[in-house]
Amino acid sequence: MITVEEWQKLKVGDVVWLASQEVVEPMRLIISKITEHRFYCGKSCFDKKHYIFFMSLSDVIQAVNFRLKIQIEKIQAQIKSNLNMKE
Repeated sequence: MITVEEWQKLKVGDVVWLASQEVVEPMRLIISKITEHRFYCGKSCFDKKHYIFFMSLSDVIQAVNFRLKIQIEKIQAQIKSNLNMKE
């Protein structure tokens, strides 16, 4: 997550990383505009307090991998449940 202090240092043209749950891989975004509570990357607008944005690639990779691990565990539990119902 990007801290308040880090947001204060960011400027237009800087890169932030998005840990998207839908895409399941880090996404590189270039800031095109920054306001007090939001920032823009192209035509997309995001809230600065959203927890899915990171400053470094290594941090975003850890976040994405953690989310993938949770998804895998849920899928494995569902498979086990389905197999138990079949028996």
